[in-house]
Amino acid sequence: GEMVVKETARIAVLDSG
Repeated sequence: GEMVVKETARIAVLDSG
């Protein structure tokens, strides 16, 4: 759902540093 998408987006940004 939306929650998963938002969480994934945040993780991707964090991984990018």
